[in-house]
Amino acid sequence: MHIFLCLLMMFSAASESDFLVSIEDVDDHAIYLSTLKLEVEEQAVRITIKVFEDDLRDALRAHHGHLIDTTSSTFHEEVKGYFDSHLSIGKHMDLTIEGVSLIGDSYVVTAVDQQQLDTSILIEADYFMELFPTQQNVLHLVHGDNTKYHIFKKGKGALEISL
Repeated sequence: MHIFLCLLMMFSAASESDFLVSIEDVDDHAIYLSTLKLEVEEQAVRITIKVFEDDLRDALRAHHGHLIDTTSSTFHEEVKGYFDSHLSIGKHMDLTIEGVSLIGDSYVVTAVDQQQLDTSILIEADYFMELFPTQQNVLHLVHGDNTKYHIFKKGKGALEISL
């Protein structure tokens, strides 16, 4: 408790100029991260993407060239259009968006891709990287009892995974 009070007094007495970085220099959120879960089934791939709400809105606005109304009947198609351009799984992906839900400060996009995959697949997930150079998309791939992980970063290209 004593240490906490000392720190509180020290910071309350300090002015903004006492810090190396001013409050205005700090980014809105310094972590640009998403999760991409792929569940490989016999005839399909189930996809769950979790992204920050503001990042998805910014990416959709940049991609489509206008502000996106999340209550619009076309919202799912706008999300699909964006991810069709920035997510690639296998030879020919055809996403069917099953849902886009806002949970807290994140969107959860659920989709299915109806394709039978080969024994190895090429995956590319460069979404949001055109806007946020430090964006990282964490892949969680599940195929039967096997689980694999990978982090996609800007400029690192596609990943080929054996199933």
